[in-house]
Amino acid sequence: MMSENETKTLRQQVPYLPEVLREKALDLLGRYLIYYNLGKNEREAICTKCGRVMVAEKGDTGRYGELWKAKHREEGRCPCCGEKVTYIAQGRMKNLSSLHKDDRFVFVWAENHDRIWMVAAHAWDEINANDYHSDLHYAPCRIWLLTPGKVQCERVVYNYWDTLWYGYHARLGSGWSHPSNPYREPYQPFMYHGGDYYWVDGRSEDGGPFLEGTFLQYAESAAGEINPDIDVKKLVFMAENPRLSEMLLKLDAFWVIREKVYQGKDNKSLLDWEATTPHGFFRLDKQSFKAYAASGCGRNALVIYHAGKRVKGFTMEKAVRIAEQYKSDGVTLVRTAKRLGVKAETVAEKVKAKKYSLIEWADYISMAGTLKYDLKNPVVVYPKDLKAAHDHASAQMAIRINKAALKAYMQRKVELSHKYCYCDGTFFIRPPFTQEEIVREGKLMKHCVGTYAERHMKGDTDILFMRRCDKPDTPLYTIEIKDGFERQIRGKANLPVKTSEEKQFHQNWLAWVKAGSRPEEKPDLKSKKQERIA
Repeated sequence: MMSENETKTLRQQVPYLPEVLREKALDLLGRYLIYYNLGKNEREAICTKCGRVMVAEKGDTGRYGELWKAKHREEGRCPCCGEKVTYIAQGRMKNLSSLHKDDRFVFVWAENHDRIWMVAAHAWDEINANDYHSDLHYAPCRIWLLTPGKVQCERVVYNYWDTLWYGYHARLGSGWSHPSNPYREPYQPFMYHGGDYYWVDGRSEDGGPFLEGTFLQYAESAAGEINPDIDVKKLVFMAENPRLSEMLLKLDAFWVIREKVYQGKDNKSLLDWEATTPHGFFRLDKQSFKAYAASGCGRNALVIYHAGKRVKGFTMEKAVRIAEQYKSDGVTLVRTAKRLGVKAETVAEKVKAKKYSLIEWADYISMAGTLKYDLKNPVVVYPKDLKAAHDHASAQMAIRINKAALKAYMQRKVELSHKYCYCDGTFFIRPPFTQEEIVREGKLMKHCVGTYAERHMKGDTDILFMRRCDKPDTPLYTIEIKDGFERQIRGKANLPVKTSEEKQFHQNWLAWVKAGSRPEEKPDLKSKKQERIA
């Protein structure tokens, strides 16, 4: 953590906000064209953007003719500068503070090749009472100084209550840095405002690069694809790891940065962060790396290659082809082929010829292996009726549960009930009572939730049932929760939630669970019943 003197020095080093950024922020906040009548047939107006005074006469057909037709709060363009403006009738304007606009911005600009500044701030448009000229004022919330391999970050204390009474301004307190996690969003401590922030940089009006000539200029090399994806977190990471980031961007492997920054994934089974060469970083030999680089360095191809690289004859070229055809499901294909001890291409041809659902077939093979089926027998591996074989295997898997596992689940079911059980008088959500009930749900709903039964019983995932109160035994939707997040909610034949009433109940339940499943926040069913009677 930086000392108080270091943070004070950093704060004093921040250069004056460039005029181009001030103008862009004001444009985003919005400009005004304030007009007032000089008489019955003449109107005068002034633009807060260009400051030009314009006079329009009734019936004028020139460029000022539109001013006579302007209406209060109507959107239009200034006849002089051509910028978008909001027409404001002076007589209907209480005072200049009624035009006050504010929002949150991140200003980014380069001081020189090795110093790039980012300032997250609340900014507002202040209009001069004498000439109606707009000027930008801002209160910094956080400051970053990006230099090659090092990022300095300071949080400026922002007083919320002073803002309510006296307007936007900053109160500078003791310096603060967060070296262990400098990727936090700039407005995370100020969630009461909600919404997003504007990203304002030194980009020219024609869309030219704003980091050109700096040590992060390579971030602009793929601007067409990644520019919408560049934000504070990623720029901080790229500044701390300039050489690595440059290599990844040039190879179109931006997914590495995205997963590292947002999900905290090192992907050590795929990547070697200590490597000094590109092929070493992706844990590939030189020949495989050439094929991988030529394919665009996609994540799926790399995962598929590492999943099947120990199989004789499996190459990066084959991994790329499978990734192109099957996307992320290609990993399932390769791992299943590896389990069967056959080539991935052979499996792909068989699955395609028999018109199997790859995921359903892979689930069946997984269950068949657990049930000790003969996976050397092609009749077992490629059944004529995959659905029937899948359902039979699901039923066999359900029988495998023993009394000890059931007893352990009954204890877990109580915890699940407290956490997920919810009812509003029309719909309800509950966990399954037994493993067999999950298998039955899969059969009636015609989806593969039955294959999740054992994982649910063990606690690897949570399966829940959503049903109507007037039809408690009839399946409606099946929900899967894993690692605290809803992975899927599926109706019959994997259809999504249909009606608005069902969607609203589902959203209410999700909000309740995310808020901590508080019993006192459940719907008051007694009140709802009285409302229906009334």
